[in-house]
Amino acid sequence: MGHDILRRFLVTLNFPANEIHLLPNRNFYEPFDYGYAGFSMLLMGDEVWVEDVIENSPAALAGLKSGDEIMSINGDFSGNVQRYRSLIQQINTEIKMIVRRQENLVEITFQPISIY
Repeated sequence: MGHDILRRFLVTLNFPANEIHLLPNRNFYEPFDYGYAGFSMLLMGDEVWVEDVIENSPAALAGLKSGDEIMSINGDFSGNVQRYRSLIQQINTEIKMIVRRQENLVEITFQPISIY
């Protein structure tokens, strides 16, 4: 779990019983500051690949598939995974991807949504 999730809870660790207790705190209902596209990327050498696509996510509904090679996101052909991740976390912004699927180039368009 990342910081943006954990900061929403009072966390109690019970080591003898191997338990974690989470109690929502005053930050629980704050909106998340990033969007949800519903896929993960993997850098292999100089290539960026779609690793997993979550069913019914914005990316899945737009047609993105595991195994697609990402050629560009919003006109950025850099292959920089960190840059790509920041681009796809912008809520309600149209994302245009060009991916290579087998020997074909495919354009995928979707809008990340808030996960709150």
